[in-house]
Amino acid sequence: MVRLGKTESALVRSLQRDPVPRERNEQLMTIPAVGPILALTWALEVGDVGRFSSIKKAISYCGLCAAEKSSGETRQLTPLSKQRNRHLQTILIEAAKMAPRNSPALAMIYDREKQKENANRATLAVARKMVAYLVAVDRRQKTGVSYPNSTSRMGIHPRDPLPPRTSAERRVGRLQKTPG
Repeated sequence: MVRLGKTESALVRSLQRDPVPRERNEQLMTIPAVGPILALTWALEVGDVGRFSSIKKAISYCGLCAAEKSSGETRQLTPLSKQRNRHLQTILIEAAKMAPRNSPALAMIYDREKQKENANRATLAVARKMVAYLVAVDRRQKTGVSYPNSTSRMGIHPRDPLPPRTSAERRVGRLQKTPG
């Protein structure tokens, strides 16, 4: 177990020395409750965030959405989809468990959802919000739009307007929506 921890630490240090992922990880770590492990995992597992046309699709890729089982007129929703990136889902859920301790905004989300339902669903709500933050920051970093790095480490909110899409990005979006 100690050997695995040393190997993991060495891997994280070597990836942080590389200038390309280091810059992206530094931007991602401006989000509250996002540390080096989550930032590296996000960067390596997701790759280009531009492949997600919406935050909902990123949440679905991470496996933080419900799956539907239906037969005839019976419809059943399960809490989590089995079609997912399992590693990213695990890291996000573990980070979401700790996030309310580091961010008042995420703590409010957790408390609000916990009052409605149970603690596991509240953790999922926090994980979904963290994905929204990760996508927003990653998109801003890719397009070169700067944002303030406040003392609260928030820096950006997912409801902030994103820069306009290029004509090529709009064409790709239209091509993906056409029935084939």
